[in-house]
Amino acid sequence: MRIFTHKATLALRRLQFTFRLKKSTLEVVKYRPNAPYRTIVYGLDKDKWAYFDAAYPEFQKYFVPINVHVADLRNMLLRRHMGVVLFQDYSRRRFDLAANGLSPVIFYGADAPFSVLEKGEKDAVGFVLDSMADWTLARRQLEIDIMLQGFDFEEHPDLLDQASSFLDRANDVISDGDKCLIIPNIKDISATSELSSNERKEFAAAIAKLKPGQELTVFRPLPSEDVRLQDNFAHFLQHLKRCNTVIVKDHALGLVAALCGRRVIVTGRPFWAGYGITEDLIQIYRSRELTQDEMAAIIIAIQSRYGTAFGEKVEPFDGWSMPLVG
Repeated sequence: MRIFTHKATLALRRLQFTFRLKKSTLEVVKYRPNAPYRTIVYGLDKDKWAYFDAAYPEFQKYFVPINVHVADLRNMLLRRHMGVVLFQDYSRRRFDLAANGLSPVIFYGADAPFSVLEKGEKDAVGFVLDSMADWTLARRQLEIDIMLQGFDFEEHPDLLDQASSFLDRANDVISDGDKCLIIPNIKDISATSELSSNERKEFAAAIAKLKPGQELTVFRPLPSEDVRLQDNFAHFLQHLKRCNTVIVKDHALGLVAALCGRRVIVTGRPFWAGYGITEDLIQIYRSRELTQDEMAAIIIAIQSRYGTAFGEKVEPFDGWSMPLVG
């Protein structure tokens, strides 16, 4: 009886949104009447909406607020040719209820490894889209391997030159210390700046490869919910500046550290490991090795998209660089 009542209530609410008796809470940053695709964006922080909207102009996007009603979300999903982009903060339960019985095309979004770039007083935020969910991230390495089979960098010398120039600016984050930075895979941003006992066990083999007495420091995101992505990325670069070695399982910031010239010891199987720019504790087969320039070209210019808050889609190698660290 309760299930029937719930379904009836959901249907009634959906009709209210359909006939505009209730106003939809989904928001549009910019109307794009000529966009060939339409998609719902769910789970992305509101302060990134404008950046994402600019980075993917081929989509007419409907952004979902945190407090969206299931009926409102379902009503939008029932529109023809509507796709979905899910970021990590989406409510799986709410989305499953809204999409029950439907089969929308779903992409999974995340921040790009180099999540923030700047050019003068402007900043750009980067994203990556993938058709695979978090639990299949270990298979993402196949995408790069497949792409490399038919990709000859010698045919794209300009791309490598641009990547090299970008990394020259990235290497301005010069290490002024000999600490080792550890990047745990932890979502609890209230955790302490020390490693937990479980984390010490997880990274024990990597720590054993350090110089005797090398000081350890731990990177945690800033704890405030009001902190911008730009501030957290700068916070990471401040940590990186004091370290010449980084230990990481599979966090994308480990790739940033490797491309900034740090010694990176990897304990997991991230898609960017095994190409010769990291020390991998687990043997990972790759069809070929990559230079830093080649990896930067793939990750930054090919797999990532960047946009500004002013509605501009930008090319990351067009004079953009990592934020300067004082």
